[in-house]
Amino acid sequence: MKLSKRLEKIVELVPHCKSCADIGTDHGYVALALLERHKVRHMICTDINKKPLEKAISMADSYGLSERIEFRLGPGLTVLREGDASGIVAAGMGGELIKDMIQVSLDLVKTLDFLVLQPAQNPEVLRAYLYDKNFTILSEDLAQEDDGRFYEFFKVQFDGEIMGFSHKPMDFVLSPVLLQNKNPLMRAYITQRIEQMQKIRSKLDLDFAASRIRDRELHRYVDYFQEALKWL
Repeated sequence: MKLSKRLEKIVELVPHCKSCADIGTDHGYVALALLERHKVRHMICTDINKKPLEKAISMADSYGLSERIEFRLGPGLTVLREGDASGIVAAGMGGELIKDMIQVSLDLVKTLDFLVLQPAQNPEVLRAYLYDKNFTILSEDLAQEDDGRFYEFFKVQFDGEIMGFSHKPMDFVLSPVLLQNKNPLMRAYITQRIEQMQKIRSKLDLDFAASRIRDRELHRYVDYFQEALKWL
């Protein structure tokens, strides 16, 4: 199965395991790839909406994998019971939504071996939550699609142990893990982010107080991102 670079990275991050749940499965591509590549024996595909789940069922039928996938309709992780899955994938939804989804089902999350998370927006919100709640960061990664868009990925596990260091607010905006590991895509990612922020600044009407506040905030971010480039 040919996957986009984003989905390929998700499949790469999922470890070999007995069972995995794909939350918000959409067409079920991740589940099918994990089964085809023998990384997972059994999948649970969930979605809050019936139509995407029906598409996933149709795709599973076409690949002859329906017997190895269980389909569940409902929000977030609420459709899972303890022991159903070794870990979960939650991808393609906003960082705020993923954060809320985890918090609502935190007791269940504590029993999982891994969570592979890919926020479509606001990765800094999710990163702040994961760091503050003392999730173990197994890895963070990046992927860039052919259209130039970057995506951030988290592979985490909850153990609740207090980290031996504190985080600065900017650590949530720009991953210290990706910087420390000198991820090969990091320079291009930071450069793109700087260009995006500068473009926003150029369109602000500084006659308004709110715009001036936003401009100062973006200026601080740009300075920090430019300094981060020197680490790479």
